[in-house]
Amino acid sequence: MMMRKSVAVLIVLLFFPGCQKRQEERTSHQDSPPKNELVSLQVRRMERPDRINSRMLQGVQKKAQGEEVKDVRGEWQSERLSIAVLADLKNIFDTDAGSPRGFPGLFRATVALPDDLRMVSESSSGVTEWRSIGSSQWIGGKRFSESVKLLLQRFPSRSDIKLTSISVATDRVEVVLIVEHAGEGMQANVQWRGVWGIKSGDQLELLELKMEDYVETRSKSPVFFTEVTEQVIGGTPHFDSQVKGGISHWAGNVTRFGDMALTGHHGIAVGDIDGDGREDLFVCDGGSLPNRLYRQLPDGSAEDVSRYCGLDWLEDSRAGLLIDIDNDGDQDLVVATIAMVVFAENDGAGRFAIKGGFPRAQYPFSLCAADYDLDGDLDIYVCVYGEGDANSNGRGFAARAPVPFEDARNGGRNVLLENLGGFAFADVTDEVGMGKNNDRWSFAASWEDYDLDGDVDLYVANDFGRNCLYRNEGGKFDEVGESLGVEDIAAGMSVSWGDFNRDGYFDLYVGNMFSAAGRRVSKQGHFASGRSRDSIAGLQRMARGNSLFSGGSGNFKEVPDAAGSAIARWAWSSGFVDIDNDGWEDLVVANGYLTGWTLKDDL
Repeated sequence: MMMRKSVAVLIVLLFFPGCQKRQEERTSHQDSPPKNELVSLQVRRMERPDRINSRMLQGVQKKAQGEEVKDVRGEWQSERLSIAVLADLKNIFDTDAGSPRGFPGLFRATVALPDDLRMVSESSSGVTEWRSIGSSQWIGGKRFSESVKLLLQRFPSRSDIKLTSISVATDRVEVVLIVEHAGEGMQANVQWRGVWGIKSGDQLELLELKMEDYVETRSKSPVFFTEVTEQVIGGTPHFDSQVKGGISHWAGNVTRFGDMALTGHHGIAVGDIDGDGREDLFVCDGGSLPNRLYRQLPDGSAEDVSRYCGLDWLEDSRAGLLIDIDNDGDQDLVVATIAMVVFAENDGAGRFAIKGGFPRAQYPFSLCAADYDLDGDLDIYVCVYGEGDANSNGRGFAARAPVPFEDARNGGRNVLLENLGGFAFADVTDEVGMGKNNDRWSFAASWEDYDLDGDVDLYVANDFGRNCLYRNEGGKFDEVGESLGVEDIAAGMSVSWGDFNRDGYFDLYVGNMFSAAGRRVSKQGHFASGRSRDSIAGLQRMARGNSLFSGGSGNFKEVPDAAGSAIARWAWSSGFVDIDNDGWEDLVVANGYLTGWTLKDDL
């Protein structure tokens, strides 16, 4: 069968004679007005076979069986014992078994399902929280087995176990673990402390399990959201071939020349491209895969108009914004590609023409827009994670590693682009004071007038270390993260502003990383030997989880355990939103990570 032909757009990132050269040193606005720093882009359309073909769809199935993989966990006694402890715990909280298996009745424990739960809160939408109010008595193994069986009958869907701490003595092991139980319309988060005796050859014998905290959430409506992805875009020709495969599939099928990033940090933008009153969706994708623009139809489904609108670029694209750049009433497009930030003008009917690109923001991760100087148009802030190395053709971790890991200062240079009108933009980062502490691995940023003085301020979430808060003072910025206590030294992935306690001040939620293994390993005495105490504390903080800061009159206060929102798994994007329309802002956190073909990530 003859392969179907398709048309794709390829942006060739070349500089032409007459294009403005890089300004090594810039003068202030008072000495010289900013000049447009966008360069021209040559757009080339070419007929080519569809990259999404049968050979690529078949893929290469790598199997874990037979592969020799060194598991360094076996080199540490604490990690060897962690594996054994986890195996015992899975026997206890096995949703398939329904009750503990293979345990003698000599250990003691507290009940697994408390009978003294009391409701401590209720939302207008019917979501309630219940906690245990009494102190549980010790019971034997047989009664504990019966209690676990009742627990698993109550929560039959899933039981996830995270071992967060382990302490090893000569004859015993003490651990702290978190277990999340899920059922229809309810969930329980339980913290346990367990003790095992060490017998010969690292063999373990369970001695006791004590419940330290039990929180149960119930909802009158079992399902708030319904998965409708296939219902909305499943009718597009590329849905099965491009969308369903996932990043792991494509990483094994696109050549290195194709510029596919394994981590898959590709954003989306939402806006009404044609003025019909319905929101449309622009989806960034990796190198060699076309970006997609989905136009929403009256029935709620969507059609792919990427080629028609001139946006099916093959560049590796990380983030997009659908915003009105030129104040003509329609949504234009800004896309952070791996090589430059590209600006495209909307003709009012949903077709786009590229107006130019800013080349000095390579390896960007996200974009955010606001009118920082109150001149009536939107300016663009670009987070640059780790700058590329033109000599080695490397970028990100391929070009350099974060140093030091917990407080890195060798990341990319973020850029503030001032909108000069007429699709002209100038880099004013240093002129306005945003050059301070602008050398970190920045993931995301968000504008908000946190001090309520009439102009927008900016918080920047940085991976591998300290975050930044730039306070706007009439179009000039001071970096005040340290003085206001919101540096939040961690693996900063995202940031969201809201008012979670409804006191009239903006609060700050930062998405970081929670890792049970990271918590457990970093607390071992032989972890990071040779490092200073402060350095080790910084590394331990990297695995703690998300942070919540309550705002006040010009200050912030960190909320302990983020008011219950610290553990959101391996968090990426996060945002305040009133999900149930009860007047209180909730939190949505996107989480997860790649899973390898060999070693399990269940520790």
